[in-house]
Amino acid sequence: MKFFSTLVASTLGVLIAAGIMLFLFVLFVVALTAGADPKPVVQKQSVLVVDLSGSIPERGAADPIIGALQDEPMYGIHDLTRSVRLAKSDDRIKALWIRASGASIPWASLQEIRSAILDFKESGKAVVASSNGSLVGEDEYFVMSVADSLYAVPGAPFEFNGFYINAEFYKRALDKLAVEPQIIRAGKFKGAVEPYTREQLSAENEQQLRAILDQQQQSFVEAVASSRGVGEGSVNTLMAKPSIVTSDDAFNAGLIDRLAYRDEVVDVLRALTESDEDDDVPLVGIESYARLSPRDVGLRVNSKNEIALLFAEGTIVGGRSNSNSSVGSATFNKAVKRIRNRDAVKAVVLRINSPGGSATASDEMLRELRLLAAEKPLVVSMGSVAASGGYWIATAADSIVADPLTLTGSIGVYSMFFDVGDLFTEKLGVDFDAVRTSPNADMLSGLRALTESERAALAKSVDQTYDRFLDIVSDSRSMSVESVDAIAQGRVWTGTDAVEQGLVDVLGGLKTTIGIAGEMVDLEEGDFAVVSYPRPETFFEQLTSRMESALMARIPRTPVSTLRREAVSRVQLLEETLRDAMTVQARLPYTIQIN
Repeated sequence: MKFFSTLVASTLGVLIAAGIMLFLFVLFVVALTAGADPKPVVQKQSVLVVDLSGSIPERGAADPIIGALQDEPMYGIHDLTRSVRLAKSDDRIKALWIRASGASIPWASLQEIRSAILDFKESGKAVVASSNGSLVGEDEYFVMSVADSLYAVPGAPFEFNGFYINAEFYKRALDKLAVEPQIIRAGKFKGAVEPYTREQLSAENEQQLRAILDQQQQSFVEAVASSRGVGEGSVNTLMAKPSIVTSDDAFNAGLIDRLAYRDEVVDVLRALTESDEDDDVPLVGIESYARLSPRDVGLRVNSKNEIALLFAEGTIVGGRSNSNSSVGSATFNKAVKRIRNRDAVKAVVLRINSPGGSATASDEMLRELRLLAAEKPLVVSMGSVAASGGYWIATAADSIVADPLTLTGSIGVYSMFFDVGDLFTEKLGVDFDAVRTSPNADMLSGLRALTESERAALAKSVDQTYDRFLDIVSDSRSMSVESVDAIAQGRVWTGTDAVEQGLVDVLGGLKTTIGIAGEMVDLEEGDFAVVSYPRPETFFEQLTSRMESALMARIPRTPVSTLRREAVSRVQLLEETLRDAMTVQARLPYTIQIN
């Protein structure tokens, strides 16, 4: 009997191992095949399709396997905007089609897309926009409004009622669990800790969120009014009334040009491209078109000169980066050293899309960036968010460029951990007794509250980090420490306000930043190639470095819908809060999501 059970177990083990090997082999073949895809064949009179669907990261997935597992496209925002601008000069592209279908894209990224399409329109080529029947929100309409012709399915939901920010608070839940947050912070606007200590927004936090929303409203209204040829007052009036809830309402208000189904929109494109009635309209998607180079559309490029595009995306942590969710100081600094030692790189654009994170890791990254900036011009391009630790690393730059809707600043720090002693003793009946070599040996155990002397020691550490942050900004921006402190205090600023406060130099997107970097080394467009760093890890590189079990643990958390994506982000934020307990954090207050 024992022999039989051993035989069965061994056989099952061999079959499982063989199945895993076969699965990995299939994935390898898929990745190899996708990596060898030839450049797309673009027919004459083609239409470039820009899909506003799901999320679009700063950088696309490294290979199709990661793209499938993480529900992300193979292209990023830079690939999309670059493709739209290439299409402007491509004689084979006749028109551009914006298709809206449940987008979940940050506002600053939407601004990048919108600007690229406006640039495309300067060629005289047509731009058509349509929705597929799903909700058209203000975010999608912000981009769609640039179109020459805007269509929506009859009766489809349509949102045009302004913006709001929801802040979540966990204090009452923690009180019920007998969990007490132990918090030390520097900066009266540093709202990252408020969800754990309050039941509603503080006056300071409400003030900064109101300023962010006001800027959001103003930018949106100005853009829509300009594109639709109406007054800003009219747009504000429409948004103040709950009268637009369907595409029919939007049509009656003049926000869209026609109620039409997909086949009717295709007929419009068929007429634009002069396609026969029996032929399909030649369409090319961004994922395919992004594989083309400027030379493929007849543009001149001198690849001997390079401008490095260095990405810092995600929460700043020590060690290795983790895809687009975190930027590790070790991975980042390795890329910085590589850029510094590459003679072909003439200038560097640092693209930051980060809420910050570890103050120590931010400082390590700043050190390498300063060494780089001493040898080559360095210009920062801020994405949707470049705050706290994200701003910390930006101070190495010769010039800082931000989108009007970028969230930046948040110059402040905090340290936090949770005292769960009462949770165990009062709620769970678990008692603890400790033997110590000194009275403070267990101060970070999380099983008791801090004493006054312990809190004072930690407060000193936080204050020292805040003072260093102020000194760094003061030196970088040529401002007095007192002036920096007055606009710091952890306050979050929009890109527009940050320019007025002296924290940002120029308003613009990535294209503007690359142009500035080129000017600093006397290179015009066409005189250089843009090369991205660091190279994203492929699926098999991640598999090798993290082992199969660690990778598979990520798969169930892969978001497949907007609601699940939001839930996952909240869980991840709580996980990061617990992981970083008692370390000094230079981080943006909880995720600021404008709805």
